[in-house]
Amino acid sequence: MIQTTPRKAITRFCKECNGNYSGLCSSPKCKLYPYQKHKTTGKPPYSPLKTIQAHCLGCSANNLSMVGECSDRSCFLYSFRLGKNPFIKKDKKFMAELGKNTQFQRRKTANWEAGINDLPSSVQR
Repeated sequence: MIQTTPRKAITRFCKECNGNYSGLCSSPKCKLYPYQKHKTTGKPPYSPLKTIQAHCLGCSANNLSMVGECSDRSCFLYSFRLGKNPFIKKDKKFMAELGKNTQFQRRKTANWEAGINDLPSSVQR
């Protein structure tokens, strides 16, 4: 499994599909079509992960359980077939601390706006 981004996986898949030329796709029905550099005008309609998931669903005859059971590990989209990036791991402890810090910052900002200071009067100006 090559660690990559969803956009790079789409580019690699399209290059393989088109004989190593990513700019030659002429199939607007393909779910990955909006992500080709010369085809995009503005922002593509969906995130790359959701687009890959939709492509894989089409490849497996619209059967969601077959997407999960896909055995084609040579496919560049294989890692992202479930609509999630497996290379981003969220540390639960870190996320909890981040949430606490965010709540602390909100409280501190609210206190400052209300004119309440956490500093002792001897330190305040």
